[in-house]
Amino acid sequence: MKVNTVILSILCSVFSLQSVYGKTPIPDIKYPLHPRILLTNNAKDQLIKDISKDSVWRLVQRNSLEACDEIVKSAPLERKLNGIRMLGTSREALYRIFMLSYAYRTTGNGKYAERAKAELLAVSAYENWNPGHFLDVAEMTMAVSIGYDWLYEVLDKGSGKIIKNAILEKGLKPSLDKKYNAFLTRDNNWNQVCNTAMAYGAMAIIEDEPQLAKGIIERSVQSIRKPMKRYGPDGSYPEGYGYWHYGTTYNVMLLALLEQIYGTDFGLSDIQGFTKSAYYIMHMISPGLQPFNFGDSDSGLRLNTSMFWFAKKMNDPALINYEVNYLLNLKKYNYEQYSRMLPSIFVFGHDLKLSEANTSGLPLTFTAKNETPVSLMRTKWGSQDAIFVGIKGGRPADNTHTHLDQGSFVMEAMGVCWAIDLGPQDYNSLEKHGISLWDVSQNSRRWDVFRYNNLAHNVFSINEKYFDVNGQAIIKSHSNTPELKETSLDLSSLYGNQLAYASRYIAIVNEQYVEIKDKIRTNTEPANLTWRMLTKAEVLPVDGGFFLTQSGKSAFVSVPSGTEPFVTPATSENDYNAPNQGVSIIGYKIKLSPGTTQTLAVRIFPQSEKDIILTSRTGDIETEKEQPK
Repeated sequence: MKVNTVILSILCSVFSLQSVYGKTPIPDIKYPLHPRILLTNNAKDQLIKDISKDSVWRLVQRNSLEACDEIVKSAPLERKLNGIRMLGTSREALYRIFMLSYAYRTTGNGKYAERAKAELLAVSAYENWNPGHFLDVAEMTMAVSIGYDWLYEVLDKGSGKIIKNAILEKGLKPSLDKKYNAFLTRDNNWNQVCNTAMAYGAMAIIEDEPQLAKGIIERSVQSIRKPMKRYGPDGSYPEGYGYWHYGTTYNVMLLALLEQIYGTDFGLSDIQGFTKSAYYIMHMISPGLQPFNFGDSDSGLRLNTSMFWFAKKMNDPALINYEVNYLLNLKKYNYEQYSRMLPSIFVFGHDLKLSEANTSGLPLTFTAKNETPVSLMRTKWGSQDAIFVGIKGGRPADNTHTHLDQGSFVMEAMGVCWAIDLGPQDYNSLEKHGISLWDVSQNSRRWDVFRYNNLAHNVFSINEKYFDVNGQAIIKSHSNTPELKETSLDLSSLYGNQLAYASRYIAIVNEQYVEIKDKIRTNTEPANLTWRMLTKAEVLPVDGGFFLTQSGKSAFVSVPSGTEPFVTPATSENDYNAPNQGVSIIGYKIKLSPGTTQTLAVRIFPQSEKDIILTSRTGDIETEKEQPK
């Protein structure tokens, strides 16, 4: 009687959630036997055949199996917390279980199944999967559900029961508790990750808990529409490159599951901007293989496994160019948090010709006027000699992973990043100091973190004040010709009542240099403007600007005449801030008179010929006196 009461309570919770978030009816079907998730046995046989016929796929398969051989030698993971998170444990568990299960299914070698079983039983024995930080539960549920389904045929009854109960009790049931399921109301990566993982858990045990499981899947399909709408209209993900990886990787896994089981994703992939976002990610990566890492995105290329799904969906092998090269250049596959979904690339792309992943047909610019607008420009694909510029807009208060970086840019030439973004700081290192890291209000301590405020980004600041968090940088225009790739943004509202007007224009000129022009109109008070650019290059102040050297390459940065150039280390006096060793801030200062409009130009020349330096000062500053009204 007590058990029936608990089940009834759970079902009531599910149906209550459906009434709040709406309901996408899931048809009643006869669910396939295990393994049913992503890869049936028949599909697995075809996958093996396709891999065997392609030399590149064979190499990736071999490297993956070698990584699995290393996992076999390791001991099962222990439950470890890092601050409030168990996320590191959950992510590595997903890597291990997914990889080992895949290795067993494609080789039939029992050693992989036995080692995966040991990992499954170990994590199933944890007291819980840390529901207070529900991402931990989500990633662990994903791991255990795939392992349970893919190894179902070789798990003994006792082990299978333990693992199934863990999915139910430690994964699905906590998602019905209001203390833990705030992800349902979010419109960011939390929603995508948690809803996808819960759907996988439900599908893994749907024959044992049919009503509960079906309700959770319906809930996931409906709830995930909220973050997916933020890809529209043009594909720019509001939280940037890193969180595109996180949210979209899981989102695609849900779409693939639905397509596999029901033959449809219930219109999710048709949501405006979602498939365009694959091209957004391609353009976000520079010729030197550095992503535009604005906001809380780390620098460095990562394996975007979802691109194999997009390439198949869009029938465009160019979308996996970076992924193929990434995999081929890895000398050894091992655990790295961004590759924990590695086996999915075989599922999504085994019939793609990896040798055809060529970017030559892609356009040279990409501009999205989304919630977080971006403009991304380059002079060519497939060459590190290309010039690359990325600039972003948006509103600081729009999400908890943004910085005061609206109007900030990055610039690369000759394979060297001359203008960089510092990216985020480790969350735990800040949270332990009591910093309200997820508060994006104007007076939040978040903005005192050096890397997060506008005084440490490639923007200009007025009177050394922080941006207005409710201000917005909007892309007003952009164009692409061989002579001029250009973008203009209106920045006015970021400066509140400090300025009457502010804009930024950035362009690649004649495929030779980059120009940044800032137009500022003051109010009735004077204003002190400080222009900044962060760089890892060695800096030599010279007449008219700065001479930069890095990796045997050089660039000249001109500053407007009549300004006060400066160079300073990118450091902070606060002990909780990261040291940012080897990074300098270069720029200039100028006092702006009241009631005037000035256009100030900086140019970056990725070469050091004397004649270019001498001509770089022409027209670098224009001043207009406002006429009395």
